[in-house]
Amino acid sequence: MRRILISLCTLICATTINAQTVSIYKDGQVLSRVIDADSVVYVENETNISLSGEFSVSSTKKIKFSSGNLQFNQKTRHWRFATNQYDFLAEENTHCGDNNYDGYIDLFGWSSTNTYFGVNTSRHIMGWFSDSGDIMDPDYMKVYSQYTGDFVDWGTNVVGETWYTMSFDEWNYLRNSRNNAENLCGVACVNGNNGLVLLPDDWKLPTGATFNPGFPSMPSTVEKYAQQNNYTIEQWQQMESAGAVFLPAAGYRDGTKYRDDDKNWGAKYWTSTSTEPSRYDYNSEPTNAFAFSIISEMADMDYDTKCVGCCVRLVCEAK
Repeated sequence: MRRILISLCTLICATTINAQTVSIYKDGQVLSRVIDADSVVYVENETNISLSGEFSVSSTKKIKFSSGNLQFNQKTRHWRFATNQYDFLAEENTHCGDNNYDGYIDLFGWSSTNTYFGVNTSRHIMGWFSDSGDIMDPDYMKVYSQYTGDFVDWGTNVVGETWYTMSFDEWNYLRNSRNNAENLCGVACVNGNNGLVLLPDDWKLPTGATFNPGFPSMPSTVEKYAQQNNYTIEQWQQMESAGAVFLPAAGYRDGTKYRDDDKNWGAKYWTSTSTEPSRYDYNSEPTNAFAFSIISEMADMDYDTKCVGCCVRLVCEAK
């Protein structure tokens, strides 16, 4: 079977691919899907699976998280999950918008029909503020409001489960409304990377493990994550096996600039929910979308400009 698949891939690579999407099926199920492919490459043992923990996102619905943050290779147009939950790419995101860059990025503008899943949303491409830098400058706001288009879910690109981006209501319910919510989250440092730990509804602390829920006091600093919880790889693997989820504080991208000062300080995770247009949105299109925000002393609902590069963590419905 493997030889047949490799031969098939070789044959496809030798021909011109005109379709927008190339999919490989087995027994009626999609094994691989690539958007705007110009070649097909066989990759052994690549899996995109959900973690074991189940989390309530409404009174009637539970989800499972993907195994890591979403990543994208602009040259090969390949989507994948990070190898580990605590992984993030940081300065690699300065290559956003460079379709010749054969590496991965993991900070995306809000995905819309006009922005190719938020990949091509750099200052140089979108021109998202004028040279004046004055937020009250009409030219600033006019360009600022050019980010248009309906939401397109990143989950359509990834093979495996039926992946999707959580809405504002789902993130908010998980963080604030599910039973025992305050004791099921807390900041931590995992293998040297800061972020937020989310625990499943039926959480049971593994024997020998520790977890301190909640957040340090203000002000926010990169050091305070580890003061709350600090895990080695082996310690985290024990937590993860019991269903724990980790959202790394991967920072932000402004255009093609990565905010290095924000690395391990904070992060925002996009929702699928746009805000209402403000009085500054000249085209009556909202320039902001809701996001789940993390810093050392809090984690809660927020929003950001759709052009800013934020993290994406996909989920699937628990069956």
